[in-house]
Amino acid sequence: MATEAILLVLFLCSPGPSQDDPAKEVARQIERLGSDVFEEREDATRKLKELGGAALPSLQKLTESSDADLSVRAKGLVRILQIRVTLSPELLKAMPTVDERLARGDAHAWVQVLFETLNPAKAPGLKRQDREALIVRAFQGAMTDQERESLCRLTQNEKHRHALPELVKLLDGNVGPTAAQILGEMEAAELALPSLLALVQDDAAGRRPKAVLALTRLPADKVAAPLIALLKADSSATREAALEVLANRRVKEALPEFIRLLKDDNVLVRRRAVQGITHLDAMDCAAELRPLLRDADPYVRRAAAQALGEMDAKDAGSDIALLLKEENAEVLEAAVTALGKLGTKEAAPGIVKLLDSKDPQVRLSSIEALGALGAKETIPVLARLLETGNADVRAHAARALGELGAKESAPLLLKLMDAREWHVRWWAASALADLGADEALPAILKLAMDGETGSPGDATRLLVKWATKERMPKVLGLLKHPDARVRRTAAEAMKECGKEDPTALTPLLKDTDASVRESVLWALLMLQAKGSAGDIQPLLQDGNPKVRGTAARALGHLGGSSIVPDIVKLLEDSDGEVRYAAVDALGMLNATSAIGEIRKRLEDPNTIVRIYSAHALGRLRAKEAVQDVLKLLKDENPVVRWHAAESLGEMRSPEAVPELTRLLGDDERHVRINCVRALGSLRAKEAIPEIRKRLQDDDAEVRAAAAESLKTLGVKD
Repeated sequence: MATEAILLVLFLCSPGPSQDDPAKEVARQIERLGSDVFEEREDATRKLKELGGAALPSLQKLTESSDADLSVRAKGLVRILQIRVTLSPELLKAMPTVDERLARGDAHAWVQVLFETLNPAKAPGLKRQDREALIVRAFQGAMTDQERESLCRLTQNEKHRHALPELVKLLDGNVGPTAAQILGEMEAAELALPSLLALVQDDAAGRRPKAVLALTRLPADKVAAPLIALLKADSSATREAALEVLANRRVKEALPEFIRLLKDDNVLVRRRAVQGITHLDAMDCAAELRPLLRDADPYVRRAAAQALGEMDAKDAGSDIALLLKEENAEVLEAAVTALGKLGTKEAAPGIVKLLDSKDPQVRLSSIEALGALGAKETIPVLARLLETGNADVRAHAARALGELGAKESAPLLLKLMDAREWHVRWWAASALADLGADEALPAILKLAMDGETGSPGDATRLLVKWATKERMPKVLGLLKHPDARVRRTAAEAMKECGKEDPTALTPLLKDTDASVRESVLWALLMLQAKGSAGDIQPLLQDGNPKVRGTAARALGHLGGSSIVPDIVKLLEDSDGEVRYAAVDALGMLNATSAIGEIRKRLEDPNTIVRIYSAHALGRLRAKEAVQDVLKLLKDENPVVRWHAAESLGEMRSPEAVPELTRLLGDDERHVRINCVRALGSLRAKEAIPEIRKRLQDDDAEVRAAAAESLKTLGVKD
């Protein structure tokens, strides 16, 4: 408001349009404002707006006119002029009627105008400072949570610190967690904390959970002390809420209080205390937790069993095993899982009994635990489960049998490859691969040719697991399989297990299936098969753009200078991904002869191509291209600007120093970071005063980068 008042004074003192006697002109136009002729009134309105501050006192008097119509028109002009003074000249130029829209519209008009300023097509050339006068009023006029969320993000991205009080007002609403996170990241947690601490103690429906979520978004060092104090609050709900935040923020100083609260009268507090100790990885608290295995509340017993399992408290195994006689399914599940993690083998007979549990999750957890325990004596029981009607049980049993090394179950596992459910087939194939069984190969092939989509790499991972050195001939044989999906799977697997003979892949570079050719290229690249460059080169003209791009990438690592002319041709490819792969490859190949062609790509319509071109020129130390890359510092896309700054640092050219220094004030944090780093790399001592200013930047990474660059430049203080 102080800034707006100063601007208003300056505006009122401004002369407006050049006139011999402004007072007479104002009087003349005000008289015309009451004309019966519409066109004359409109012209008077326009000229009074142009007269600016000189017209405002007379217009304010006119608002009290006994002529109702004249009073209304005067009030409208006063509103327009009072808003106009707060708007930047650039905004008024880009959106000529914006002052009238805001004066005549409702509060939501400020939101609409603000969002329009972000659209270059509607408001070209506008920057952060042009939105400063809009954002607070936009918060006040926002109608939906989506709008408020967007305004919060804009406040953070453009560092509108004067709008932070508006975020505080949102803390008890749906946008509260986002607002709190941004306040924390903008190092303004002190603004949020009082409100959130009050909300966390508020018993009003729905307010406390939102406050808890918001508090978890603030820096731990800001919330620790006041929340630890709340652990002694009279309200159990407040204690529980404070526990939740401290646990989520992993505040280790709260551990003594967590231990004390294990004996709290309120069951919800005890549960939360157990969970909090688990979050803190307090591995030496097992003795304090073991008594809670006998707590009156089943959910506390469950939480204690889970925590002891996570802590690997093997001494607690016998106590946890007593829970296997529980009736509560959730306690049973937690106990079984913990016993599996702890390796309590003596609990296996009790766990086997739970395979008949009516609760499906208890059954599944019991199967998993028997596998984890290495309970080989249970193999016959688990094998029978492969024939049960429950798909999840069959899948879990298959997994456990693989872990137990039950080779005798291989025929039954192979039968599961005909199961209707994909996850059953997957775990059966995985178990066969774990067992190293010959039956695994047909299972893996079936998975590779499966019509149902799992993960594209599922069959590949299993083939790699199964492919011992002795089995490599069988894997190589798959490269000639009639089904392209199998050939692709084999080629993908060769990335991991084909190091001894990568040349076996090269015939597949002529495969009729493009996905196979692409997989082979990636495999040769991963295997660093430099001898295959000649075989890869023809694929630069492949009909499939993915294959052309991958071939360029591969040759960037595997090829030599002789390949450069062919890759240069791809700079004119119709596919953007091919062009940026080609640019990247030329940089990798240190192709200084291609600098001229790469420079042309700095004007490519594809953003990624421009970025890769700048990086390639930086890698090539192409000082002749400095002026071209400098132009990218003015690119509308901040990603292009920050990568251009990085590349200029690599070029080691002092020509870049003035522009890089100018961009230290860029709205985008990554641009500032890379400009600071580039100036350090350039040993730009003349930029030291401006780099020093970045030590006070709102962004922590910018401050760190500035400190590091100053150190590089020899600044010790």
